[in-house]
Amino acid sequence: MLNKINFKRILIIGLGFFMVSIVVPILIIIFQIHYEQWLNNESSSITKVEKSQDEQQNIILPTVQQAEIINVTKVYPAINKGNCLNWPNQEMKVRGGIDKWDSFYPKKGDVGIIIAKMNHCHSGDEIYLLKIEQYYVPIMYNGIHLK
Repeated sequence: MLNKINFKRILIIGLGFFMVSIVVPILIIIFQIHYEQWLNNESSSITKVEKSQDEQQNIILPTVQQAEIINVTKVYPAINKGNCLNWPNQEMKVRGGIDKWDSFYPKKGDVGIIIAKMNHCHSGDEIYLLKIEQYYVPIMYNGIHLK
């Protein structure tokens, strides 16, 4: 009985030592990196990437950025039917149009999270992909107000 109690104590002490010596320093380093980026406003900035049409890439924003719809005429309700945008993934493309919105249609004042920033294949204009509730809404840059 005494050996079992001692073994449990040794195990608990060993796990505590492992947490303090290995896990905690890793968490501190990760926190410092993200805190420094946050202080320098590096991770939340939206920057335009100049690329040729052949090199267009999606930019998935690393932080949560909200946007409010200010002009619903800038919504692209059926752009998911073609290949004009480089969507982050196929699921978002399938769900990013009026045919999957059921009775939902975005309206002025709706607020969503910016999921990605893409370039229109013809005009080169920036198209933001907003997630409003469970719906994906592609909208031109001048149809939203960043919050």
